Amino acid sequence: MEPVLSTNRLCDTRYEYKALKSTSAIRLLVLAAGEPDDVIRCSLTHEILSDKPHYQALSYVWGDSSQTCEIYCEASLLMVAPSR
Repeated sequence: MEPVLSTNRLCDTRYEYKALKSTSAIRLLVLAAGEPDDVIRCSLTHEILSDKPHYQALSYVWGDSSQTCEIYCEASLLMVAPSR
């Protein structure tokens, strides 16, 4: 079981993107299962496009970057703008 801090945060460590190893690589976000009111948890994988990775596209429009929401990527805090 993952530790949960009293502030409902999993971890105060900020997420740091890992560099892509190839110009033909993309990042795919893998959402963890949860309930509607749960904090969003995810991980990022690096995939090579020529390998034809299986994925489903999700449309996202960046919102106002001055207003952010907390999500957890690989158990580290990642602040994202809400989709508009």
